[in-house]
Amino acid sequence: MGRYREILIAAGITALIARLFYQSVKALLLFFPVCYFYRRYSAKKEQEKRKRQLLQEFRDCMEMIEGNLLAGYALENAFLVAGKEMKELHGEGGLMQTELEIINRKVCMNQPLEVVFEEFAKKSGIEEIENFSEVLSFAKRGGGNLVGIIQNTVRNISSKIRIEEEIQTMIAQKKLEQKVMNVMPVFLLFYLDITSPGYLDVLYHNILGVIFMTICLLGYLASILLSERMGRIEV
Repeated sequence: MGRYREILIAAGITALIARLFYQSVKALLLFFPVCYFYRRYSAKKEQEKRKRQLLQEFRDCMEMIEGNLLAGYALENAFLVAGKEMKELHGEGGLMQTELEIINRKVCMNQPLEVVFEEFAKKSGIEEIENFSEVLSFAKRGGGNLVGIIQNTVRNISSKIRIEEEIQTMIAQKKLEQKVMNVMPVFLLFYLDITSPGYLDVLYHNILGVIFMTICLLGYLASILLSERMGRIEV
């Protein structure tokens, strides 16, 4: 369903470009590059969203494992119980709950927990999880204070999430203004096209006009990407 939605949006963007920037049916051939880049953009946004959600669920998981260790469970059993607790908290199919099922299944097949967790950490692509994996490996080999390590991990992740939420709240107004500014050029072209037919004819159906409108289109897209990058603040 998501793929069809992306194709429909790409088709709409292509139709808008063909109508407002070129006024030519031939410009509909831009659908293929537009579809390709939009799907890449959409996949990147979805990946960022998934990472944020996974980090939040990982924090919850660490809190549960910490409680299980304090209750006297061994680390492997603490992970096993946390898998059931995460299922109750986030429901079947939660990101971290799914990963815990894989981890616990491999541990039950006599694979070392630190090795299995390292595989998950690398797959996650999240710095905090990768750092915890390294510390977990050292602690398992050297008999470190696992409860203290997990408490420190939870504290750091919670602090990062809180700071990111505060930043997003502070720049929410600016992001709204950014979105309004992003649609203004399209709105102006559409307004002129409806209210003043023929006013921009000099820019269409000739080589100089096509080159000029292409430069404008590329500049417009570059400004959108730049504004998004400026609004992306990482902690």
